[in-house]
Order: sequence, then structure tokens, then C-alpha cells
Amino acid sequence: EQMQLRSSSRKEVSEYRIITKSGEIRWLWDCRQVVWDEVENRAVGIYGACQDITEHKLVEAKLCETNQVLQGLIKALPLAVVGVDSNALVTVWNSAAERVFGWKESEVVGELLPIVPSDENVDFYAMFQSELAGEAQVARECRRRRKDGSSIDVCMWTAPMRDAEGLTSGSIKIVSEISEANGMEQNMGWLQSRRDRLEPFWARYVKLPAGIKNLQTT
Repeated sequence: EQMQLRSSSRKEVSEYRIITKSGEIRWLWDCRQVVWDEVENRAVGIYGACQDITEHKLVEAKLCETNQVLQGLIKALPLAVVGVDSNALVTVWNSAAERVFGWKESEVVGELLPIVPSDENVDFYAMFQSELAGEAQVARECRRRRKDGSSIDVCMWTAPMRDAEGLTSGSIKIVSEISEANGMEQNMGWLQSRRDRLEPFWARYVKLPAGIKNLQTT
């Protein structure tokens, strides 16, 4: 069908699968030149070269699978996840970010990150430059802006994003409201105090021999 549809001499490139003599399926990259007969006004032949790209295709499929898992994880996280490229244009914006900041994903992806108040721009870009240099930020407290113009205190963790060559292409940020973070700390403190009340006073000082459990005192 391809031979019949050709109407001139031209180069063609495509990828396709083949079955080898042993029955194995392999992927090929094919670059070819159509031989055109001007007198007969038809394609009379074809020549070119092909390369086995099966391993590349397998890696590509694995990366695609990993990317789908990461996208699912980002969407499911209860904390806001925001990704930006090296120009501070939004590339990632999960549902928690929509809830915290008010903007829908469709409103911000491809646009300049809108959550930085004007008086925080200098600090933001200083921090952003350090992220592009490969430095991560851990539990950095700062102030950010909601869509309605109100301010919000947040705690932020960041890490550089890298491209296929390992070069920094942007950063990913996990953002928690300070009130939520404090609530988590209070819950952890409550759990610890409850555990302390349930344990006998000597439990923190004495390690029971292996095999002895549920030792009680009267």
C-alpha cells in the first residue's frame, strides 16, 4: 500500500516492529529513500538502512510507566505539589494545590507561578536560583498568595527537577499550610503522650530480653 501511494522520490523515516527468524519481536528505526522512475511515473524501488531500537523502546516504556505512577502519586497527595520549569512557568499543579491556592490546574499550567506576593519576589527568586543550582530546601517557611488575594503562611520542601541529560530543568515543591503542619505536630505529640501513659514508667529505661512480652506489674 505504501508503494502504491508514493507519488515522488523522497526520504522516509518510521518505526515499526518485526518478527525475527527465531520468533522474537524487535523494534526497528528505518530511514529509506524511494527510487522514482520519471518515465514510468512510479516508485520502482527503495533503499535505506534500519537500526534495532528495541532496548530504547523498553526503556521508554518503563519510563512511561514510572511517569504514570508518579503522576498518580502527585494527584493523590494531600499536600500541594507545584512544579515549575527554569523560567518559573508552572508544569505541575495537583488537586491539593487547587484547594490551597484557589487556582485550577488549567488556569496556571504554562503560566508564571502566581502564588508569590510582590514583596516576596526577591526572596523567591533567590531561593529559586539556589534550587536551579541543585540545592534542596527543607521545611522553609514563607508567605504565599491565594487567588482571592489573601496571604497564607506555608512550609515548603523543594527539590530540583532534572531532564534526560541530568541538567536541572526546574524544581518541584511540596507545600503545607503552617496550620496543617502545626496540627500534624500536635497529633504526633498527643500520640506520644498517650503511648507514654500506656507504658509502665520503666519501659523507657529497661529493654526486655527476647521472647518476653506483655510483662505487667502490680
